Amino acid sequence: MGIEDFKTPSGKLSSKPGRATANYNGKGAILEDVEKLIDDLSKIEQQAEKIDEPEQFILGLLAGEGSLMVNIHKSDRYNSGIDIRSAAQITLSKSDYKVLVMIHHILDIGSLSIEGNGGVTWKVQSQKECRVLADWISDNTMFKHTKKYESYIVWEDCLSMIERGEHLTKDGIEQIAALRDTINYYSASARSKDQVMEIVEESLTSK
Repeated sequence: MGIEDFKTPSGKLSSKPGRATANYNGKGAILEDVEKLIDDLSKIEQQAEKIDEPEQFILGLLAGEGSLMVNIHKSDRYNSGIDIRSAAQITLSKSDYKVLVMIHHILDIGSLSIEGNGGVTWKVQSQKECRVLADWISDNTMFKHTKKYESYIVWEDCLSMIERGEHLTKDGIEQIAALRDTINYYSASARSKDQVMEIVEESLTSK
């Protein structure tokens, strides 16, 4: 099994068609790192089947190392000038990448990426898969006892609004942006709610 077996038209390396990917863009991990991740995949997935109470293990990692995000970006694709998407991720050191491969195997959603700083990230970006993750978390009551659960409630509210199409309206964008500001993961470089609404006003005025 070699690296060529996993190349896709997008340039990513996939362990399952349309599923797990190991990104390599020339700036991140060296090629050998990607090959090692993929070559070890079948062994790691076999080990995953032997984990006792895997749901509790994943929930604990999500609570401690996970980030639940609502990404708001400027985009000309929408009349509002704003694109909003939910996402979730866990980033660990390269030495712990097997843990993330196991999580991907058990939940069967998301992608694996080797970052430029040497870390490995499991990320869920599609809204469909975010809903799968949200429902899975909701079904596991132990997560309600963690501090991250407060962020989960906000994150799931935003996801539901996106699913209803409210992120395409001015009022919906303002509400989601306000909720986003209270969530656990909020990048310092992200636009504030006021900045987001300035873009919306400018975009709608120019239409």
